[in-house]
Amino acid sequence: MPFNIVRGDITKMNTDAIVNAANTTLLGGGGVDGAIHRAAGPELLKECMTLGGCKMGQAKVTKGYDLSCKYIIHTVGPIWNGGGFGEEQILRSCYKNSLELAEQLGCRSVAFPLISAGVYGYPIQQAIEVALSAINEYLGDSEMQVTLMMFGGRIVAVNDTEFESIKQYISENLVGQFATRRRRHAADDAPAGQEQAAPPPPRGGETLVQAVTRLTSELELDDKELCRRANISGSLLGKIRSDGRFRLTRSEVIGLASAFDLDCEGAGQLLQLAGLPPFSMSDRADVILRYLFENDCCDILTINRALFSFDAL
Repeated sequence: MPFNIVRGDITKMNTDAIVNAANTTLLGGGGVDGAIHRAAGPELLKECMTLGGCKMGQAKVTKGYDLSCKYIIHTVGPIWNGGGFGEEQILRSCYKNSLELAEQLGCRSVAFPLISAGVYGYPIQQAIEVALSAINEYLGDSEMQVTLMMFGGRIVAVNDTEFESIKQYISENLVGQFATRRRRHAADDAPAGQEQAAPPPPRGGETLVQAVTRLTSELELDDKELCRRANISGSLLGKIRSDGRFRLTRSEVIGLASAFDLDCEGAGQLLQLAGLPPFSMSDRADVILRYLFENDCCDILTINRALFSFDAL
């Protein structure tokens, strides 16, 4: 169920499907809708004209045409009218119905825009909360990879108080004038899934596999719940348990630390067992992670939102 938040242009995504925040006519419009129609080419409009429109909260599918994706899933979000007219329920249905349709089509990956947060006026922070909640709820039963695309400089704050606290913590603890962004992917070194010699366990200590097994048992987590909490797929969990040479990325280890409700010290130890550097005070992402683990704010969605908010993903 890997889920991530990225900043970028949804028309450039190389996923099996992308979701279009359409209007009820499905004949194109402004914002994301217009961008997708322009990038997909005129054949998209021709197919949309055969679909008879789409009701709010529902979803329909077309081919991807000139886009890299195989399918475009069109869904119609609610127009914000103060929140008292079922807007949240409709918006949740947009995500749920789009994900269900993607599964029916056999999609293994899908990218969403932030539905209704543009010209339809849905308050951005509330739209984000609904998106994260609806996607996370659905992915508990799915192996599909889902990306939430954020265009431009929108902030995905945890909440105003938390956001300011993290900002102050960074200001007080980040070491080095030019320490701004992680050499995050470089620190992972080994590409995900590449077989390499696993790091030796500390003398007298346990291996990463043993630690994962022990913590899973102590917390009485079944595989489905562990994958949901760690934001990893069932197939990855199987590889962790069965392949001693499988090298995890840093984000995957952080996900496991989050799933096990570890404190900052425990998360650092799990990183070391995986052969990765512990938290550094000269790295923006690590400073943010330290704050979250120290303050028991380390569920995986909060981690991703905080790292995204401070451009540290």
